Amino acid sequence: KFMAPQATPIGHSGLSYEVRNGMYQYWYYTMPNGFHDEDDIGARNLKIATFGEDGVDDMDLAAAFKIDVRHVRRLRRTLRTRGWEVFTDPPKRRGPSAIDEERIASAELLLAEGASIRQAAKDIGVNHETLRRYVRKGLVEAAPPGASGEAAEGAVEESSAEKAASPLDRFSREVLDRAARMGRGARNKFDRVLASKGKLKAVMPRFLRPRMGVRNAGIMTAFVAMKKLGILDDVEKYLPIPNGYYSGKLIVMAQTSFHLLRKTPAQVLKHGTPAELGAAFGIDRLPCIEKFREKIKALSKDLSRVKGWCNEMSRRWWREFDDDFDRVINLDKHYKICSTRKARIPRLFLNSKKCCLPAL
Repeated sequence: KFMAPQATPIGHSGLSYEVRNGMYQYWYYTMPNGFHDEDDIGARNLKIATFGEDGVDDMDLAAAFKIDVRHVRRLRRTLRTRGWEVFTDPPKRRGPSAIDEERIASAELLLAEGASIRQAAKDIGVNHETLRRYVRKGLVEAAPPGASGEAAEGAVEESSAEKAASPLDRFSREVLDRAARMGRGARNKFDRVLASKGKLKAVMPRFLRPRMGVRNAGIMTAFVAMKKLGILDDVEKYLPIPNGYYSGKLIVMAQTSFHLLRKTPAQVLKHGTPAELGAAFGIDRLPCIEKFREKIKALSKDLSRVKGWCNEMSRRWWREFDDDFDRVINLDKHYKICSTRKARIPRLFLNSKKCCLPAL
């Protein structure tokens, strides 16, 4: 007897197979013995289990199909105990662990119409435990049972109003930031699209929903001092920048905040959480480090304007002092002390801002 040409033999059983044009073709010597698509892994596993139950050696099957012999034995055991239907059923995969805004709206409407959490999760294609966690955290609101039609829509609007009044914790903010489609934390899609088309001068800060446990949110107490000292009054006059999502005032406030936090912009924006600190500024997130450096470069492009802004700030602060008060300004950034007898500072005492000097 002859074997099929260009086919891979399966031991000395007379069976062979070949892959051609995206199809698995099986042969018994020169007689066709079935076929299926190349991507149909279940049909291939069923063939392997059937060949093994018909007496083909497990080692020969493993060598022919280039799989482990334990996998062959597992397939045979599955065929004996659970039947051939298990190979044709679609695999049950776990749903997504994060729900986007579209699925959240669909889930709220389904729950408002009286569907259970398990049924709503099945309809939107997520795991029911994930949806249950969202409901428990307040990210998805469920309407009272029995509401339908206009009552359901009213319940959804009422629940949305209650959700806007409830504070967001860190977990809830992290979930919303991950679900943003324009980048992590970039949830203000409308204003960002307008800014990309040049139709928005700058985004306005908005504090629409209270937040709990925002990291470094204490920096907001310094905003009052910035306003009182007039740091932001003449920014648009002396330091104009092109229209975009982030204004010049916000960039100046962010740079001042970084100094007060004793951190560099790279530490906050690249290695930190810009979306978390953006909540303190009333926006969805702070810019990335590349965009922030681009804005700083635009602010300092005209050195004469920068010098004029500095002179205006100096004259304003100088006028606020009393005439009897000694006008002494202390600019000291050396907030760490290194005590050493050598002229050079040890490497361990140099921080990222290089603000350490030996103590006198």
